[in-house]
Amino acid sequence: MKASLVVVLAAVAAAVSGYDWRRGHALTSSELLEGEMRVRVELVQRNMHRLRHINHAVSDPTNPARGHFLSSQQVRQLIGQPESAIRLVTDFLQQPECSHLCPLSATTGVHGDYIFVNTCPLRVQCLFGVTLASYTNEKGVSIVRSAQLLDPAHVPLPQALRPLVFRVVGVADLPVELRWLGARAEEGPGFPGLNIDPNLIRANYGNDQYADVPSVGQQSSQACGEFQHEYFRPQDLTEAQAHWGLPENNVTNIVGDDNWGSLLSQLGEASLDFQYISTVENLETWAFIMPGEAFDLIAYCQLVLATPGAPLVQSLSYGGGESIFDADTLQRTNNEFLKMTTEGYTLLAASGDSATGSTKLFSCPQFDPTFPATSPYVTAVGATYLVDASGDQCVWASGGSGFSTTFARPSWQDAAVTQYLSSGVQLPPSSYWNSSGRAIPDLAAYGTNYLVNIRGRYEKVAGTSASCPVVAAMVAYSNALRDQTGISALGNINPTLYAAGAVGTDITCGESKLSRCDYGFFTAPGWDPATGLGTPLADILFNLLD
Repeated sequence: MKASLVVVLAAVAAAVSGYDWRRGHALTSSELLEGEMRVRVELVQRNMHRLRHINHAVSDPTNPARGHFLSSQQVRQLIGQPESAIRLVTDFLQQPECSHLCPLSATTGVHGDYIFVNTCPLRVQCLFGVTLASYTNEKGVSIVRSAQLLDPAHVPLPQALRPLVFRVVGVADLPVELRWLGARAEEGPGFPGLNIDPNLIRANYGNDQYADVPSVGQQSSQACGEFQHEYFRPQDLTEAQAHWGLPENNVTNIVGDDNWGSLLSQLGEASLDFQYISTVENLETWAFIMPGEAFDLIAYCQLVLATPGAPLVQSLSYGGGESIFDADTLQRTNNEFLKMTTEGYTLLAASGDSATGSTKLFSCPQFDPTFPATSPYVTAVGATYLVDASGDQCVWASGGSGFSTTFARPSWQDAAVTQYLSSGVQLPPSSYWNSSGRAIPDLAAYGTNYLVNIRGRYEKVAGTSASCPVVAAMVAYSNALRDQTGISALGNINPTLYAAGAVGTDITCGESKLSRCDYGFFTAPGWDPATGLGTPLADILFNLLD
């Protein structure tokens, strides 16, 4: 094996909004005509309370409606705007006063709650009454936005459209970007624990005791979402599978462009995702690669929902503290996850690489848990490390943990969290965290010293972005087993996990704590906010999800 490097993949560690972008010049006449802008008109979603009620029923393992998911058309009929309302908005976009300037395309989202607009900046300027300027980030990438930045809910619109339009994104707002806080050290000492490879995971978690199943269709496949120029080399994936003596299992469908040779290309995160999700279980694997600089989860959800045959198990190794997102974005994105799980999707997300997180970069006045892991419709995956060859595990101190300040604790989590809070374990002062919030993680898996092939060199990688695709692969295998016997897809697995109460190995060693914070969360018997319900064992997980 070639010499290893040490890498922290901090796609889930932290992010910043807005202040990495620097405003430049007002657009010239040619730039106004020749450029392209993508604008998302977010329409008001109707009947969301009814959709939440349906989601609860189809996700509850004790409910007769469990697994009776809605179709995309049924979701559209329930929450989308009627065609007459959509026509009012598209008529505004096609108004004669601006239509002569350049072409405009307007496409309605699958559920009738979005209109996606592509046109030149001059027409955007005409439609919304703004003056446009260029903005450049520290990587030299430029975008076009209004010279006067506005909340997307306050972009100028005719009064008649206000009851129909929730907000307009891409005109006067700057995208959220993840800021990479990872370190790379030549021949460094690494992170706690033994080295991890696919064969070790398969043996220790029991996956190797189960034969491959036919992988055909949505319910028997899996996918990873990638953002901000994270790509993978298919050659690295093929070589890694051969290196570990595992069957070749290429990424069969790439939605988006895998520009791994571009100047902006990053190969760490996506390489990790696909080398482990495709080897832990030999299932059909897809990639959803989002364009551009933005960490835009709504765009990702809409892309998956609009893609025929998209895998029902989706793994996300990205995120940032809740505080970096505005309240509208958090709620609207959560609504996307609600819609997806009502249609039978299972969503898993890394719980973060900054332990409890913090609302400040150099101090710790309050914890800041990672979104999208804090969504109740997402299964949050934390991290452990393998102590020794006996199989003992402890929590990785940097693994994301805590309680949402945005989303209330769901009822299916009440008993487990109440037991932890009343167990006598040492807790942080109440001013740091919201004890009534949605608690994360739900599960955990090995998260340190993963061996990943990047351009022929095996590097050591640490992060919940390592543990997440491993658990996602096991969940996808459970989905495939159900498919073989004619049982419906899993959807949101959280109520089932908490009803079972045990998934494999309960972790009772260590504390999740950020170095600049005085407090963290300790492990304890049963569920805890450091490792959730513990790390899965295949026979237990597959049986409880059967």
